[in-house]
Amino acid sequence: MIIFIPSRGRANWYTRKTLSHIPLGYMHKTVVTVPHGEEDAYTKAAPRDALDSGLTILPMTYTRIADKRHKMALLAKDWLEDKMCILDDDLVFLIRRQVGHFSMRNQTHADTAEMLVYIDQLLDTYVHGAISPREGNNRAGDGNRFQLDIENTRAMRFHFFRTEQYLSIEHNRMQTMEDFDATLQLLRMGYKNI
Repeated sequence: MIIFIPSRGRANWYTRKTLSHIPLGYMHKTVVTVPHGEEDAYTKAAPRDALDSGLTILPMTYTRIADKRHKMALLAKDWLEDKMCILDDDLVFLIRRQVGHFSMRNQTHADTAEMLVYIDQLLDTYVHGAISPREGNNRAGDGNRFQLDIENTRAMRFHFFRTEQYLSIEHNRMQTMEDFDATLQLLRMGYKNI
């Protein structure tokens, strides 16, 4: 499973958000996609241990984020990656403090590694899905991750897909909120979202 983090104009702080949560053992499967001309700034800002562990900073030509996501999926296909994640570059990963409690704590790298393994397993059953945002998580109920899995119609910020099915939808139909359009197209094709 490949992890894409699209970014633009945030070389000075992108490493403190999403990228900081990715364990070094996953850096060889992590690609930060940036506009041409920004790759040097992103590479300079990246932690040395992340680069040494295989983090890729990849310049791309694109018209808008929908086009960029489509090109990331085409890359995943070319690289024979049948599963992919697309993460916003400004995320903070949180996890419940305990099963019966709504309070959150920052995820450790071990928590994130466990989450990525779980996503990979979910993609054996589901074609697409997302990690829930903090907002509203206090209304999800009690339980562990298996008890809290829900099928849904809205995904944002942290998406995961089977590459082939993601490429089967129509891309670049919308100027904004293309992630909602992708989810709706997959739902209309009969693929439930987790």
